[in-house]
Amino acid sequence: MKRQIIYTLIAAACSAQVALAATPLTSPRAQDLPERVEARQATELLNRAVTFLQRAGADVAMPIFNTKGGPFTDGDLYVFVLRKDGVVTADGSEPTALVGKNAKDLRDAGGRPFVANMLEGAAKSGEGQVEFEWLNRVDNRLELKHLSYRLVGDYIVSVGYYIPHGTAEQAKALLERAVEALRRDGPGRAFTQFNNPHGAYVKDDLYVFVVGVDDGIFYSSPMSPGYVGTNATDLRDAAGKPIIREMVDQAKEKGLGSIDYVWRNPVSNKVENKHTLYQRVDRWLLGVGYYTR
Repeated sequence: MKRQIIYTLIAAACSAQVALAATPLTSPRAQDLPERVEARQATELLNRAVTFLQRAGADVAMPIFNTKGGPFTDGDLYVFVLRKDGVVTADGSEPTALVGKNAKDLRDAGGRPFVANMLEGAAKSGEGQVEFEWLNRVDNRLELKHLSYRLVGDYIVSVGYYIPHGTAEQAKALLERAVEALRRDGPGRAFTQFNNPHGAYVKDDLYVFVVGVDDGIFYSSPMSPGYVGTNATDLRDAAGKPIIREMVDQAKEKGLGSIDYVWRNPVSNKVENKHTLYQRVDRWLLGVGYYTR
């Protein structure tokens, strides 16, 4: 009987996830950004985990949270649980690594005491968020992770996701592909592809923008579609630097170049340092930038 109740609770939690996933997206621009999708999925998983813990109790929930590839994992998303004293009781990524150990003094690669911050935040407000650098076991890389947590009785339940971050090599390759596409397909078809936030020319926080060399008009801006058709000549970064004007002047003289400035990252929604590569193709300047943090 008890086992049947547990199965029913898990099934209900999973059914809720399917129902949420089937809900139509009413705001494509907001939803297509990689971090927003990950954030939504992480929130859904956290909601399910909290509900399951409240209904089933810790003795039942913790072994299930600790099941690698189980019902409370989704790709690189998993449930991580601490007691209020800092002892880890569940880790869906590596159940044997930290479970049973006190992690309150654990720091990330940059020295941030993220577990202590979680414990403090949970004690003060019952919920919160932290960011830290951690190993992504899916691609085996050290990446920035955003984690949300909630206090449920004596336990702090959390789910985190890795923030996508394009590299210099990926930015260079994307610019080369965009230049080739413009030359091959012409501006009409190429700009349509560049402006598609779901398309092949948007990857994580990398995207292609296009500005007219002579008229200064935006022809492509997938992460800020309101820019398309507007004059970019006087556009400045957060520090007041006339970035488009500098790029256009350099492109007219040398045909290509690069520039450093500060800009809002559409994935993290934070102002960050950015390095942009650009190239002139006939009457247009194409650019792809990557965030250097």
